[in-house]
Amino acid sequence: MSDSTPLNAGRKSAYVARNRAALLRATQQVLAEHGMAATVELVAERAEIAVSTIYKHFENKEALFEAAFIDALLEWEKWTGNSLQSVTDPAERLVFPMRLMLRVPETHPVFANLIAKNPLEFLMAVPRADLGLESALGELARTGGISTHELKVRATNMIRILTTTMIELCTNPHYRNDDARTSISIGLEILGFSRGDIDDLMSRPLPLI
Repeated sequence: MSDSTPLNAGRKSAYVARNRAALLRATQQVLAEHGMAATVELVAERAEIAVSTIYKHFENKEALFEAAFIDALLEWEKWTGNSLQSVTDPAERLVFPMRLMLRVPETHPVFANLIAKNPLEFLMAVPRADLGLESALGELARTGGISTHELKVRATNMIRILTTTMIELCTNPHYRNDDARTSISIGLEILGFSRGDIDDLMSRPLPLI
């Protein structure tokens, strides 16, 4: 059987994907410890691979670091999605991940340190990750849960609020969960939720994690 068979091609593809995922995890760990002072050499040492291997996956250091940030965001989103499998209410599915965000330092310490050491890079990575907020809002708008007026603008403002709230949580020891909850509540008002609906959504039991 030649290497070009579908079976071998699939195995090779899976092998490359596993290596890339391991490389991104190592990069996240190094960035969480060293911030933007991290080097490709440090990443290679942590991943136990040659520097040349890194450049087979990424054009340069900047591309590697950006991919590591986006991967961390998407991994966290995947985790929140798994936590919400039993939730069917569109409003709850929108708000619960925002509330789970308050637990990031506890549930995802490497991610929290990644943000703490690299807040500007995190701020720049979030819009590139497409975390599904717009689609969630679109579903709510279609069902009449919120107004469709300037929905894209309101979604952009919500992303900014969530991003800065996450940075504050991870970098400011004086920033409390109550402060974060207030920021999220204000963002939900901008989205078009009533005060009563916000109080209700923010007080519902979270799914087990």
